[in-house]
Amino acid sequence: MSMETWTVEGMSCGGCEASVRRVLADAPGLVSATPDHAADRVVLELDPERVDRDELARRIERAGFDVVAR
Repeated sequence: MSMETWTVEGMSCGGCEASVRRVLADAPGLVSATPDHAADRVVLELDPERVDRDELARRIERAGFDVVAR
């Protein structure tokens, strides 16, 4: 497993954090996602052999948030 911290802008509350967790919940290769709206980040625990980072970013952006660094 590997840990990555992505900068995600546009989250303003706990509800936004819940939205990010929800859109990522069934993504292949994702073990866990911990969004933090106050820090503009999402900490991801990933299975590097199965994860598609581009798909994770698309899911976050479709939910209305901006992935600015990963």
